[in-house]
Amino acid sequence: MYLNMNQENRHWWLHILIGAIWFAAGISVILFPVQSYLGIALAFSVILILTGSGHLLFAFYNRKNVGLLGWNLALGILDLAAGILLTVHPEITVATLPFVFGMLLIFRSVSLISFAIQIHSSQSYPWGWVLFSGILTLAFAVLILFFPLIGILTIVFWTGVGFMTSGLGNLYFGWKEFQIERASLKKK
Repeated sequence: MYLNMNQENRHWWLHILIGAIWFAAGISVILFPVQSYLGIALAFSVILILTGSGHLLFAFYNRKNVGLLGWNLALGILDLAAGILLTVHPEITVATLPFVFGMLLIFRSVSLISFAIQIHSSQSYPWGWVLFSGILTLAFAVLILFFPLIGILTIVFWTGVGFMTSGLGNLYFGWKEFQIERASLKKK
């Protein structure tokens, strides 16, 4: 079953919150590069726990819409499990930070691309920005995975930009869900 973007989707604000968390995390990473590499290990773990919880809440609240349930449930479980594991073992995070980020951003990019395809198939609103943010997030993930030794600043910078891009994709998605909900309320 496909995501029905013309159907009222409650709790759109969770996508906006998730996007704001990822975007703010990206800005802070870029503004404080030297401190970020070590500090990001703990911050990243907490971000994963928060966004995982947000995706699980969104999936729970919209469990009757199979299109919304699948990706949000998968993202929520992945983010929450990774966040807990990395909080318990911060030494793993420091040693594998670029690879963890790269793989997470690949998964997030695939989910954004999937959302874009579902939006396009339902023709409910322009899907290009969600697709663009998914492809751009994928490009940043590849940069992080294939060039981790360029230096901590490069890793931190590309991680920050990848976070902001992923955040913008979620913000746009949540904003469009908000507009659909408001339009459906006006029709009632």
